[in-house]
This record gives sequence, structure tokens and C-alpha cells, in this order.
Amino acid sequence: MANSFPRVFLAALHCDIGPRLFAYSALQRHEKMCRNDSCKQLQIGNAWIIDQAEKHTFAQQFCAMAEMAEEGFVDVSKEQDGGLLKKILVEGKGEDTPSPGSSVDVHYVGTLHSDGSKFDSSRDRPGTFKFEVGVGQVIKGWDQGILTMKRGEKCILRCRSDYAYGQNGSPPKIPGDATLNFEVELFDWKEKVKTPAEMTPEERRDHATKMKEAGTEAFKQGDFATAVNR
Repeated sequence: MANSFPRVFLAALHCDIGPRLFAYSALQRHEKMCRNDSCKQLQIGNAWIIDQAEKHTFAQQFCAMAEMAEEGFVDVSKEQDGGLLKKILVEGKGEDTPSPGSSVDVHYVGTLHSDGSKFDSSRDRPGTFKFEVGVGQVIKGWDQGILTMKRGEKCILRCRSDYAYGQNGSPPKIPGDATLNFEVELFDWKEKVKTPAEMTPEERRDHATKMKEAGTEAFKQGDFATAVNR
């Protein structure tokens, strides 16, 4: 019979960031041996790690969590599954972030997480990169990650393969199952709005007020280009 008691579970794991010793504590930790020799079950909270393959996945998750904490990243994925990590390099202005469908204006540098090699950069080309965020025009990591950014913010978005180019990659520069790092700088965005004909009188009034307030705030901060565009 499994015993229930408060404990600290220590796991010595080896991953691509080197051997580490991880510890975590919780009120309930259960461990039991199956009667046959082929199975060991480890219960952590409500999750059962049943076989060696699942234990390996569990170990990989701990490696990712340790690396994330060590390097200052936070999980910004909607699913909170560790597939999209973010580290702020330069804080943005204000509290506003783009909404889905907004036309954003960014610069980016993309590198492979495995070896740091650059595979693409908008900074190597004239002008910035513009697209509509959150509507499937770019990879999942960008669609979710850029929606968390403030105006003027620069960050690193670390996209696991399922948030980037998946099993197939994007040959020849991006191999399959590759985790990618993107240094992204968000300059500005324009919200996608209804045409005046589609708006109710209340919506037109609210939109005009919002644009006026955004322009006034940009003017106060000396951001005249943004103020003129509001």
C-alpha cells in the first residue's frame, strides 16, 4: 500500500544543460511499486508517471523549468505548458498590449536554441516587419508571445518546436523539432477596428476617445510619430 506523507523529492536529472539536482516539496507525495517488476508508478499530486518514457518526459519538464528559472524566463503560453518562454530585455511603455488582429511593427532576430546560429533577421533588411498578430499569419509562439508585449518592449521569445515549425522544421536552416529563440522588439501597433459604417454611434464615440487619449499620452512622452498616427 502506498504511504502518504509530507516529503521533499530529490531527482538527479541529466539534460542538455548539464547534470542538476532538483528539489521540490508538497504536502502529498506518493510512491508505490507495482507487484510485477515491469512497472514503477510515481504519483505527484494527481498525475501518475507510469513508465520509463513518461518518467523521461517528466525529467525533461524539470530540466526546462530549471533552465527557465535560471535564465530569467517566464512561461507566457496560454496553455502554461512551457512551450513558450519569455525574457524581457528592455521594459516597454505603459500597460497596453496588442489585441488579436492588430497590425504590429517589429524587428526580430531568430536563432537556433541548440547552437545559437542565426537563421533570419529583419534587421538585415530595410524597414521593419509588419503583420497582423494573433490571427495565424505567423508561428504560434509569435501569435501568443507578441500579444504579451508592451510598446517599446524588447524581449526574447523561446519557442518550442510545437510553437514554431514543428517536426518538419523549415529547411534548410531550421531542422525538425527545433526550439527557436527570437529577440523581438515591438515598436508600435494599430488596433484592428470596424469601419465607421460598421460601428454603432457609441462605438464610434468610444473609439475616437481611445485614439485621442493614446495620442495625448504619446505626445506627453515625446513619442511624436505615434501621436501623429492616433
